[in-house]
Amino acid sequence: MFPLNEAPYTAAYEEQEVFATLHDLLKLLPTDHSSRSLRILIPEFIRHAVHRAAYYYPPNLPKEMLADKIKMGQLDTNLWIAIEDINDGWEKSGAVGQEVYGAGVAFGIVPRHIHEIEGRGCFLYVDYPVTILRRSKDGSITFQVVGIDLLACRMMLVRK
Repeated sequence: MFPLNEAPYTAAYEEQEVFATLHDLLKLLPTDHSSRSLRILIPEFIRHAVHRAAYYYPPNLPKEMLADKIKMGQLDTNLWIAIEDINDGWEKSGAVGQEVYGAGVAFGIVPRHIHEIEGRGCFLYVDYPVTILRRSKDGSITFQVVGIDLLACRMMLVRK
């Protein structure tokens, strides 16, 4: 989603806002809502945003795709601060510089997709949105993946 009509690029902060809003929307919808389209579109957008977000950070990008001339701000390719502009096509990215508020992208994603399992020394990662149904005193967690059963998501238990 382009942040402005005259800014034909994706931006980390704006994408994270859409990501967070879609998570909030899913909380408002009943779990048995009948819109098949929404049960496909929203979780798939969220899943792809989780995987795509890492590529707003210059250390994860090929140097040849980054701008040589910066229009405003600065671009430090070793700094883990999201670049403002990811362009499509052949135009180089990062000409608008890095955005301090885009540095919060990880803080918007992590709490929604990584869930600590108390007392077990591990956490649950799911790339689809989940509804936490219950956290037991013994450390177990019960959750429901939001979406439809025709599609797959990635779930991992990761040791600390």
